[in-house]
Amino acid sequence: MKELVRFLQRDVPVVRRPLQDIALRLGVSEDDVLSTIRHWLEEGKIRRFGAILAHKRVGKKVNVMAVWKCHPEKLEEAGRIMAGFSEVSHCYERETFEGWEYNLFTMIHADDMERCEESVRKMSAATGLEEYKLLFTEKEFKKTSWEID
Repeated sequence: MKELVRFLQRDVPVVRRPLQDIALRLGVSEDDVLSTIRHWLEEGKIRRFGAILAHKRVGKKVNVMAVWKCHPEKLEEAGRIMAGFSEVSHCYERETFEGWEYNLFTMIHADDMERCEESVRKMSAATGLEEYKLLFTEKEFKKTSWEID
């Protein structure tokens, strides 16, 4: 299955069933590809299998990192609620420090600035969190899909 490894290291085809497409190219079944990937995950040969959405290509022209002040006792619940919003691609806890008490971070993608702000208002209402800042992306310098051991 060296060829499968080679296919998985490239961009996965943007088609309805990308693993079926890969299987056809390899001359095996889609189930063979899926079971091999699952096996490699279980054995730890690969850590994860995922995709990175090119948000600008799908019409999401604006993104904002919303940073929230959240009481530690409410962090799990608030994080779960915010992570449930489809506009949110990342949601995580960060440590606070003197002068920066924002501990919950959400990356939000939308068609325009107004929709980003609307999403933030909905998230605020859903969680009861009212102290936040919006850090809009000005320019993207690097975006990559790698992982450090």
